[in-house]
Amino acid sequence: MIIVAYVSIGILLAGVALTLVRILRPGELEDRAVALDVLTSVIICGVLVWASADGSGTFLDIALALAVVGFLSAVTIARFIERGSE
Repeated sequence: MIIVAYVSIGILLAGVALTLVRILRPGELEDRAVALDVLTSVIICGVLVWASADGSGTFLDIALALAVVGFLSAVTIARFIERGSE
């Protein structure tokens, strides 16, 4: 089981790297906002994989808190983009 967790974490780290490239590359604000949301989701998945491998419930609380923060940041950025177009 731990080997599967390490492989999954490796794949998720590749996803984080590709998402960071998209965030740092010049482009539209909307693209960067979506990339930031994807980055938050990938980090949450990594925390959940680690929680599964570790068997600790503490990581589930951390993942839940990250999900709430990610949702609030996505809504805030969407409202900012919407008001900026007026």
